[in-house]
Amino acid sequence: MQLPESELAVMDLLWIDAPQTSEALITQLSEARGWQPSTVKTLLSRLVAKGAVRADREGRRFLYWPLWERSQCVSQATRHFLESWFGGQLTPLVAHLSQHRTLRPSERKALAKLLRDLEGTHDA
Repeated sequence: MQLPESELAVMDLLWIDAPQTSEALITQLSEARGWQPSTVKTLLSRLVAKGAVRADREGRRFLYWPLWERSQCVSQATRHFLESWFGGQLTPLVAHLSQHRTLRPSERKALAKLLRDLEGTHDA
C-alpha cells in the first residue's frame, strides 16, 4: 500500500472527489505540477495495476475510483516511517520533532490531552 509521491498526488485528487475522468485529472495535475498527459495516464495505469484504483468504462472514457482508503495508506506510511527512522518507537519521533520545531501552545495542549485520553483508554 505504499505509494510514491507522484501516485499519491493522483490518489489525493481521487480521495477528494471521485469518480474522475483521466481528462479531469490531467487538467488538475498539469496545472498544479506541470505534468504531461502521458505522465498522468501512466500513473493511472500503475494505480489500476496495483489495485489502488478502479477504472470503469463509461462510453468512450473511463471513470477512476479510489479503492484504497486514505486512512489505510496514512497508517501504513506512518508505520513504515516510524520503523525505518525510529525503530518503531514513538517517543524518539516526538522528541526529534520537539527539538527541531517549536511547538505552539495549542499543540502542547493537544498533545497533553491526547496523552490523557490514551491513559484513560488503557486504564479501562
